[in-house]
Amino acid sequence: MDDVVSNIRQALRRGTDAAINATLQLLTDRARYDAEYAANKTGQLALIPGAMHTNMTAAAAALAAAVSGDLAVMDTGAGAALTATVGQCRLTPC
Repeated sequence: MDDVVSNIRQALRRGTDAAINATLQLLTDRARYDAEYAANKTGQLALIPGAMHTNMTAAAAALAAAVSGDLAVMDTGAGAALTATVGQCRLTPC
Protein backbone atom coordinates (compact mmCIF):
# COMPACT_ATOMS: atom_id res chain seq x y z
CA MET A 1 0.00 0.00 0.00
CA ASP A 2 2.84 2.33 0.76
CA ASP A 3 4.19 1.77 -2.73
CA VAL A 4 0.86 2.79 -4.25
CA VAL A 5 0.70 5.96 -2.13
CA SER A 6 4.34 6.71 -2.95
CA ASN A 7 3.70 6.24 -6.67
CA ILE A 8 0.64 8.50 -6.52
CA ARG A 9 2.60 11.10 -4.58
CA GLN A 10 5.43 11.01 -7.14
CA ALA A 11 2.98 11.23 -10.03
CA LEU A 12 1.26 14.23 -8.46
CA ARG A 13 4.60 15.87 -7.77
CA ARG A 14 5.73 15.32 -11.38
CA GLY A 15 2.44 16.72 -12.65
CA THR A 16 2.67 19.70 -10.33
CA ASP A 17 6.29 20.31 -11.24
CA ALA A 18 5.42 20.13 -14.93
CA ALA A 19 2.55 22.59 -14.48
CA ILE A 20 4.78 24.96 -12.50
CA ASN A 21 7.53 24.70 -15.14
CA ALA A 22 5.05 25.36 -17.94
CA THR A 23 3.66 28.37 -16.09
CA LEU A 24 7.14 29.72 -15.43
CA GLN A 25 8.02 29.26 -19.09
CA LEU A 26 4.90 31.18 -20.14
CA LEU A 27 5.78 34.00 -17.73
CA THR A 28 9.37 34.07 -18.99
CA ASP A 29 8.20 34.15 -22.62
CA ARG A 30 5.74 36.95 -21.86
CA ALA A 31 8.37 38.99 -20.01
CA ARG A 32 10.78 38.60 -22.96
CA TYR A 33 8.03 39.60 -25.41
CA ASP A 34 7.15 42.66 -23.31
CA ALA A 35 10.81 43.70 -23.11
CA GLU A 36 11.27 43.32 -26.88
CA TYR A 37 8.04 45.23 -27.53
CA ALA A 38 9.12 48.07 -25.24
CA ALA A 39 12.58 48.21 -26.85
CA ASN A 40 11.06 48.28 -30.35
CA LYS A 41 8.49 50.90 -29.37
CA THR A 42 11.17 53.06 -27.76
CA GLY A 43 13.38 52.69 -30.83
CA GLN A 44 10.59 53.70 -33.18
CA LEU A 45 9.60 56.65 -31.01
CA ALA A 46 13.22 57.79 -30.96
CA LEU A 47 13.12 58.08 -34.76
CA ILE A 48 10.18 60.50 -34.75
CA PRO A 49 12.04 63.70 -33.74
CA GLY A 50 14.60 63.20 -36.51
CA ALA A 51 11.92 62.59 -39.11
CA MET A 52 9.93 65.60 -37.89
CA HIS A 53 13.04 67.79 -38.01
CA THR A 54 13.79 66.66 -41.56
CA ASN A 55 10.20 67.25 -42.68
CA MET A 56 9.95 70.62 -40.95
CA THR A 57 13.31 71.72 -42.36
CA ALA A 58 12.21 70.82 -45.88
CA ALA A 59 8.86 72.60 -45.38
CA ALA A 60 10.56 75.69 -43.95
CA ALA A 61 13.04 75.77 -46.85
CA ALA A 62 10.21 75.50 -49.37
CA LEU A 63 8.28 78.27 -47.62
CA ALA A 64 11.37 80.49 -47.50
CA ALA A 65 11.98 79.90 -51.21
CA ALA A 66 8.38 80.77 -52.04
CA VAL A 67 8.48 83.93 -49.91
CA SER A 68 11.81 84.92 -51.42
CA GLY A 69 10.41 84.52 -54.92
CA ASP A 70 7.31 86.52 -54.03
CA LEU A 71 9.41 89.28 -52.49
CA ALA A 72 11.60 89.40 -55.60
CA VAL A 73 8.50 89.82 -57.77
CA MET A 74 7.21 92.56 -55.45
CA ASP A 75 10.60 94.28 -55.48
CA THR A 76 10.72 94.18 -59.26
CA GLY A 77 7.16 95.54 -59.46
CA ALA A 78 7.93 98.28 -56.95
CA GLY A 79 11.10 99.20 -58.85
CA ALA A 80 9.17 99.42 -62.10
CA ALA A 81 6.47 101.56 -60.48
CA LEU A 82 9.09 103.85 -58.96
CA THR A 83 10.88 104.18 -62.28
CA ALA A 84 7.60 105.01 -64.01
CA THR A 85 6.78 107.60 -61.33
CA VAL A 86 10.21 109.20 -61.63
CA GLY A 87 9.79 109.23 -65.40
CA GLN A 88 6.43 110.99 -65.02
CA CYS A 89 7.92 113.52 -62.61
CA ARG A 90 10.59 114.39 -65.18
CA LEU A 91 7.97 115.10 -67.77
CA THR A 92 5.71 117.03 -65.44
CA PRO A 93 6.74 118.17 -61.97
CA CYS A 94 5.27 115.94 -59.24
